[in-house]
Amino acid sequence: PSSDVFSLTFNLNDLSDITMKVTNVFGVTLFTERSNSRIGNYSSIIDLNTYSKGTYFLEIRINSQVYFRKLILN
Repeated sequence: PSSDVFSLTFNLNDLSDITMKVTNVFGVTLFTERSNSRIGNYSSIIDLNTYSKGTYFLEIRINSQVYFRKLILN
């Protein structure tokens, strides 16, 4: 849970293309970030301070792998 900003950090062992997307419970995309041909440590800040409190969904695509996480905004 956070009140406004989520920080993401992960390590990429191989050359990777990354796409991150945050959606609300209705499936509306609020944030998108793309980065191509990355390797090593990757960091990103997702600022949701202009959005209402609630649950949001984060989708991270690294090449062909997809990860989903729930973000809770207090």
